[in-house]
Amino acid sequence: MVPELVFGLKDDKVVHISEVESGLSCNCICAKCGRRLVAKKGDIRIYHFAHEDDSECQLAVETSLHYKDAVRDILPQATIVIDRFHVIRLAIQGMDTVRKDTRAQLTARQRRTLMRDRYILFHRKSDLNEQDQFILDLWLGQFPTLGKAYQFKEDFCDLWAIKDRQEAIDRYESLKAGIPTELQPAFKPLTTAVGNWKAEIFAWWDKPVTNAYTEAIAGLVKLTNHTGRGYSFKAIRAKLLYSNLPTHHRPVFDRTLEERPPFITLGEIKDYGVKFSTLYRMLEGG
Repeated sequence: MVPELVFGLKDDKVVHISEVESGLSCNCICAKCGRRLVAKKGDIRIYHFAHEDDSECQLAVETSLHYKDAVRDILPQATIVIDRFHVIRLAIQGMDTVRKDTRAQLTARQRRTLMRDRYILFHRKSDLNEQDQFILDLWLGQFPTLGKAYQFKEDFCDLWAIKDRQEAIDRYESLKAGIPTELQPAFKPLTTAVGNWKAEIFAWWDKPVTNAYTEAIAGLVKLTNHTGRGYSFKAIRAKLLYSNLPTHHRPVFDRTLEERPPFITLGEIKDYGVKFSTLYRMLEGG
């Protein structure tokens, strides 16, 4: 479950939700994206902040100020690294804002020529097949503003292909300075986030770590929870942690036709987890 946003910035100072007035009267902004916050202080949910435009702040949890301060206090030698996935997603969202604005100015007939535009534009050009690359080139030539936004997204994603940290920083500053005036509002959440968390974002070049595996597993848990019934997110998470099925290293099979029998086990079976039934018996037994 994603924790609520309970900290914001007011007059350049960190404040808790309990310290401010309700609604927009709190006069707070998001520490990550700089947008206005609304203090939600109702009778049902716990007090929390929300963005005024109801948009989702992708780095609100990962870059929460209290988390950052806690790490510095308890682990002063630790290096905080912001996963590049979340930063790249902000660039994609900025490009998507331009895409939506472009579609809004078209007629219904013109919009039909942009079928599958979201799928194609969200992908890296190198990952598209020849047909989709041809369609993409037609769109970008027909809609120059969208073409600039897509190219900025591509150039920003290429930062992580640069091996030197300072070179990546210099390249980003060059990209930021070259953002056309008409695109600056769309990419403001990205530039604000990089400005506020520059050291943590570019720390990846010194310590290239990622939380992608955990995020992928959490995504599967959420998908299973949404498509089924009779269980909860916590129950599925417990099964993942304690059942022998997801932590069971299955043998590798050689499916080549030259071998007989066709399935040959390679390697030993390894169990990296505790069976949920075993844990249950231990808890029941005291």
